[in-house]
Amino acid sequence: EEEEIEKLNIMLFLIDLIIPTITRGVLIKQFDNISTTLLHLLNKSYDSEAITKAITKILAKLFQQQRLEYSWSKQPKIISIFQTFLALSLDVRATVRKEANKGFNMIFYNFDDENKDKIGKQLGKPLVKFVKSQFKLAREQKNQRIIGFIIETLSSLLIRVKPLSVMSEIIDLVIFNLNDTDLPKKQTLQLFNTLLSFKPTPF
Repeated sequence: EEEEIEKLNIMLFLIDLIIPTITRGVLIKQFDNISTTLLHLLNKSYDSEAITKAITKILAKLFQQQRLEYSWSKQPKIISIFQTFLALSLDVRATVRKEANKGFNMIFYNFDDENKDKIGKQLGKPLVKFVKSQFKLAREQKNQRIIGFIIETLSSLLIRVKPLSVMSEIIDLVIFNLNDTDLPKKQTLQLFNTLLSFKPTPF
């Protein structure tokens, strides 16, 4: 098994090197096929920290090539990868969370405010759905550590995207949980400050 992991890691390293040499058109056309294979490998080899990090890095590069003029919210594979990044941002392994955060940076870094609005409209609903479900699960399990990860991820993402269409749901979620004595106060207040920094525009 260790030998298979090593071979897979080498293969992923080579793929990571090759991707920048492939034209954007080809990466867009083959996006579903490549990402399906990578997600399968991730599911199969999730216990390997090195493999998880390598696949996360490649998925971010693939995601980065997707054009905004195509509705991301209507492309199941894009939503699936976005949800995968969200899940990895809550991983107990710090290096995996860090790689997921790097992935978000890579995907959203170059977008201006107008495009952040577009991304927010397309990814806002799956973001809120994920946060609510994970928040509920973590609170039922009284897992304060995961709650802290959720809040950090949400705060970090809100800086990169502007999901104004679902902002009221996010604010309600934060206000509702501010009274919870088990919540990590530092991260919660940081998130609340991020929300207050927004300048809402008409929907």
